[in-house]
Amino acid sequence: MNTGRRVRYARTAPATPKELQRIELAKKRIRSILTRHTIASHRTLEQKIADAGPSNQRINPHVLSNALYDLGKTGEVLERQEANGCWLYLSTAPSALVQSRFADQLALWNLTQDGRLTLRIGQTLEIAVYRAMLPQRCYKFLGAYLDLHEHNDKTLYRKEEPPAALDGNSLGDRRFDFVLATSIAGWVGVEVKNKRERMYPGNKDIRDLLAKALTVDAVPVLIARRIPFVTFRLLSPCGLIIHQTYNQLYPWSEMDLAAKLREKTLLDITISALVMILTSA
Repeated sequence: MNTGRRVRYARTAPATPKELQRIELAKKRIRSILTRHTIASHRTLEQKIADAGPSNQRINPHVLSNALYDLGKTGEVLERQEANGCWLYLSTAPSALVQSRFADQLALWNLTQDGRLTLRIGQTLEIAVYRAMLPQRCYKFLGAYLDLHEHNDKTLYRKEEPPAALDGNSLGDRRFDFVLATSIAGWVGVEVKNKRERMYPGNKDIRDLLAKALTVDAVPVLIARRIPFVTFRLLSPCGLIIHQTYNQLYPWSEMDLAAKLREKTLLDITISALVMILTSA
C-alpha cells in the first residue's frame, strides 16, 4: 500500500464567517463518511456530501475542497493517488482496514477508467439529446448519429459532426456537439458533457463553448450533470443557456456495471437508468 500523504488542496480565498460555518459542517460530514466508508475517492465524497443528504447540509465542491485543505493541513485526513484518482481516509483508520476497503473499490473504479467505456459514456448523453431533438419542428439542427439502429451500444456509434463554419465564420478544427438553426435566435451551439464534475465558470469546457459561440455569433447552450449556482449567476445573464441532467448517464449495455456503481458501500455514483433506456430504443 502506498504511504498516505497530507491533502494538498489550496484554499481559494479567506473565508467569511458564514463560509466558515459551512466549512465546519463539511468537516463534520467528511469525518462521518470516512468513518463509515474507511476510504473513499474524492468523487465519492463529493457525491455523498454535495449531492446527497439533507438539503441544508449539502456542501458545494469548492467549500468541500477548503474543508479538506484544513483537515489535510492538520494531518487528520490523508490521501493517496492511485489509478488516476484521489483517495482519502482518516489518519486514525487502521492500515489493514484501509487497504481492504481500497481493494474492494479499486476493481470497480478501474472499470470506470477504461478509455473505451468513457467514450461510450460521452456518446450516451449526446444520443439522448439527439433523440430529444428529432421530433421537434420549431427548429432545424445539424449533427446526427447515423447507425443507431444497426447495432447496440456496446460499441461506439458513428456521428456526423456539425460543420466547422457558419455564415463564413470558421471554428477551425473545433466543433459544437450540435448546432440549431432558429428563426428567432439564429444559430445555437449545443455542448453536451456527461461528466461527474461540477461545471464551474472557469471550467475549460465552458470557456471553449463560449469561445466557439463568440466566433460564429451563436447562442451557447450547455447540457451537463451539475452546474453550481455561481455558474448560473455569472453566465446566464451573459447569454449562456444551461440545463442540468443531475445524474451521469451510462450506456444501456452497462446496466450491470451501473447497478454496482450505485452501491452505497462502494463508489456510490448516481446514474440515471431512465435515459439509458432512451439510448437503446
